Amino acid sequence: MKWAVLGVLGMMAATPSWALNDGLGGGAPAVAPKAAAPAAEAPAAVAPHENSGKVLSEKSGSGYTYVELENQGKKFWVAGPTTKVKKGDKVNISPNVVMEGFNSKFMNRTFERIIFASAITVVK
Repeated sequence: MKWAVLGVLGMMAATPSWALNDGLGGGAPAVAPKAAAPAAEAPAAVAPHENSGKVLSEKSGSGYTYVELENQGKKFWVAGPTTKVKKGDKVNISPNVVMEGFNSKFMNRTFERIIFASAITVVK
């Protein structure tokens, strides 16, 4: 009997007090709100001026064309499917995703920021 009482007391000690609701108005305590998870950093967005530009430099290979563009006095890099472009061409791009810190083995450099496009189209 002594062991049975100790067993019940042990179970009660391990049970939260709110779980021992006696039906007299007790119950589960108010639950503190969970701390919000840190917000995931939003993916970088393409600025309006980054949908087109003048080709400053280009290099094609490995199935991609890398172009440095300038629009509204701002320079930026774009990589897209192999496209025949030359310095001075005006192009439109269909941006897909922006990557920061992208390392290109083909270009032998790490881009601080680059836009990957599904299309680079020369404007005539």
